[in-house]
Amino acid sequence: MLRLSAALSLLCLALCVTVRPISAQSEIPFGGGDGGDQIGYSRCPSGYAAIGYAVKSGFHLDSIAAVCGSLKADFSLGPQTVVAGIAGGPGGDIERVAQCNRGGVLQGLTGKTGRYVNEIVGLCSTPSEVAANNPTPGTWETDNRIRFEDGGAPAGNRTCSPGAVITGFKVRYGQWTDFLWLICSPIKQTAGVMEESDYPR
Repeated sequence: MLRLSAALSLLCLALCVTVRPISAQSEIPFGGGDGGDQIGYSRCPSGYAAIGYAVKSGFHLDSIAAVCGSLKADFSLGPQTVVAGIAGGPGGDIERVAQCNRGGVLQGLTGKTGRYVNEIVGLCSTPSEVAANNPTPGTWETDNRIRFEDGGAPAGNRTCSPGAVITGFKVRYGQWTDFLWLICSPIKQTAGVMEESDYPR
């Protein structure tokens, strides 16, 4: 009986590790170089998920800000959109925005990196599919592929864990952005935080 109980405990532990949903924020490295001595964050407010991003650049990516949409309890987007605080350097005279269409939220990024961030392209998914913990949700690209300079190697698809969405960005920067991270949060802890009465009329 003791051996059976121990075996069942080990099996349960393995299953729990396998199916345990994400329960806290995580930071996923996107890429870049080893320069920069300051850290900055652009975080969506509580109850919001990133639906895009706004950047300032010259020859390099200078700064990035998450464009955030409110999430209802049924995992559809609410009517309110805000731009989070800017993370990165003070320069950049070109402003560009990339957003998900079709009611999507940001679930990852792809693009190119080298010594800096050379290109970023958002990967969008439907909130309901993310909430279903689909390990391979259907994705499509944001409406704007933003490139900063030639060069860099493909970064691959950097995505949040199943059940999580991007809720912000972290950067290491000096004069401009040297390295970029995704900030991911569980969608089920994000959706429905705002009540219907909180939405503007």
